[in-house]
Amino acid sequence: IFSTITVLASGMAAHAGVARLMYVMGRDGVFPKSFFGYVHPKWRTPAMNIILVGAIALLAINFDLVMATALINFGALVAFTFVNLSVISQFWIREKRNKTLKDHFQYLFLPMCGALTVGALWV
Repeated sequence: IFSTITVLASGMAAHAGVARLMYVMGRDGVFPKSFFGYVHPKWRTPAMNIILVGAIALLAINFDLVMATALINFGALVAFTFVNLSVISQFWIREKRNKTLKDHFQYLFLPMCGALTVGALWV
């Protein structure tokens, strides 16, 4: 019974975290603000995001372990790739932090190594 409670608590924490992350992205204009940035007037929660995450979770109940693992791995690899590319885009290209050797190492070489390593995992 303890393991069931633990799994449910973990699922609720993940559900709330994802809904809040989607809300912040909507509020900041990354996602459409009218849907993802909506806050319920009475409960002050991102109600639309909570419902959306719940619906996706219900659809995912039918996945077997192999499919769920494949989707999680795919999502993680895509996220890791974009984190590395975002560092290059933000600091190297936009902020032009490319003057010193340390800048070259920190904002170009290391993120490129990370992106290439993740790219090698795709193969």
